[in-house]
Amino acid sequence: DGEYTGKSYGGPGTALGKFRTCHSINYDPRVNKLIVTDRENHRHQYFDFDPGSPNKFEFSSAFQTPQLQRPCGIRMDFGNGHAIVPALGGPVGILDGENQLVSVIRVSVLLGASGHLHPHDATFLPNGDIVVATWNPGRISYWRRLPRKHGARPRVDDKAEL
Repeated sequence: DGEYTGKSYGGPGTALGKFRTCHSINYDPRVNKLIVTDRENHRHQYFDFDPGSPNKFEFSSAFQTPQLQRPCGIRMDFGNGHAIVPALGGPVGILDGENQLVSVIRVSVLLGASGHLHPHDATFLPNGDIVVATWNPGRISYWRRLPRKHGARPRVDDKAEL
């Protein structure tokens, strides 16, 4: 059961704290804030909140990842501080704890011919593997995490599909 508090936030627009397509909301334990994916403004926005009162929902900051246009959401990997961002145009990005892009899975390039187009959601599994859901026609793909070579740094593919 629940009761509507009579509070709502945001509204249409491009200004910070406003949305063109408020597509996803999640809690980011790395910074103790709510994070809203604003798909058509190509950004994620952080908001301060008070779980004890619906009166506090205040814009805090925003970030964009140019390689991930039209992001559909963001989910945290609670084990290592990473986040995963599916982008409607085809790639899925992995962000580090500072929300910097460290890896790109080019889902639509690699699997588009078999119907894996338009990543719409993605999540980390407890073992570090990733599951991606695509929109229209609707497919789910499973990606196994590969071990990193000793001393290797994460690499961002500059030719990620946009």
